[in-house]
Amino acid sequence: MLTPIYHILNGDALREHFPSTIEGKQITFRECLVEGPLQALNQEDFYEKRARFLTSYDTQHDLEFYFQQVVPELEAIRAIPDEAEVNLWFEEDLFCQANMWYTLAELSKKTCHLYWVRPPELTAYGFGRQDQEGLRKDFLDRQAIQHLEAWARLWHHYKNEHWQLFLQVATQLAEYYPQIVDAVEAQISRLPVGASPGQPHQLIQELVNEKPDASFGEIFQTFSQQAPIFGFGDLQIKRIYDSIIAN
Repeated sequence: MLTPIYHILNGDALREHFPSTIEGKQITFRECLVEGPLQALNQEDFYEKRARFLTSYDTQHDLEFYFQQVVPELEAIRAIPDEAEVNLWFEEDLFCQANMWYTLAELSKKTCHLYWVRPPELTAYGFGRQDQEGLRKDFLDRQAIQHLEAWARLWHHYKNEHWQLFLQVATQLAEYYPQIVDAVEAQISRLPVGASPGQPHQLIQELVNEKPDASFGEIFQTFSQQAPIFGFGDLQIKRIYDSIIAN
């Protein structure tokens, strides 16, 4: 029997130019687990809380979109059979990593052959700047993923905001996946400390102070270039930018 192959993609942009020569079923991860509530009583409660949050967070999408376009893809991950080959196409930035931690926590309940596919370096563009040949090379250079118990604990501590344990697990994983610590430290840097609102709020404030006449587009581009580790899109940055301008 042939081993079933799956590719979990980090969004529709990658899906649209995914190489047709790479065989396997594609699952598109459309969540944004770097923002909003993560704790839930069960899976149904998780979906309900996430749907309510995201429809208030992104007014372009409604509950119907979440339950028709997001949930089926998450359920497809949960339905992956044991012994399947699963390739996780997630970048090294915090936005992607939060989604990957969730995915690995789900897959830790199975006996699959897991691989991490990522661009050769962390940039503000990631997979988006690569052509078909570049994506095929990323696939050939993929890294086997093991230590699933630790990955599951990483997600557990992240969603429960156990920041010291979160960093401890990341440090343990760093021996095998050195990229993890940067994303974890980026998350911890978001926490307010004293009068500081935390990053990336602080950086955006500095950019606005330096160039008060700059447009949002200019601020977004500069932030993305200076702090690609966050992986934030225009929606995340605009919310912070608007709160700064309002004050």
